[in-house]
Amino acid sequence: MLPVRDTPAQMQLHLADQLSLLIYQSVHNVELQRAKNQLKWSLMMALKSRAVEVEDLGWQLLVHGRRIPVTEMIAAIDKVTPDCMCRIATRLFTPSSGNKAIILMMRCGDIRVGRQCLTYGVAGA
Repeated sequence: MLPVRDTPAQMQLHLADQLSLLIYQSVHNVELQRAKNQLKWSLMMALKSRAVEVEDLGWQLLVHGRRIPVTEMIAAIDKVTPDCMCRIATRLFTPSSGNKAIILMMRCGDIRVGRQCLTYGVAGA
């Protein structure tokens, strides 16, 4: 059994906290480059599994209406800057941001923790 701090609901609070920090603290270039490298590596490793590749193709067709080449995805990853991350965090977590994205990854018993995320301005008006 997972410790309480490792439940999906607790991870949700941690993610909201870490993402909201991007409004006030810029990501260091070394940290950002490491994250980009991990994402690109994960993308390349997914190509080794036919099942993952087919699942990804289905997702791309549903979301984008076309297949996104790996080179295009890598180019998009390389374009991410600390300023981009701050702009996105500001758009998600400030009162003037308008509509919020709703992400639900919990059981009914975890609603209390989900309400704590409202303190970050996520999924609330």
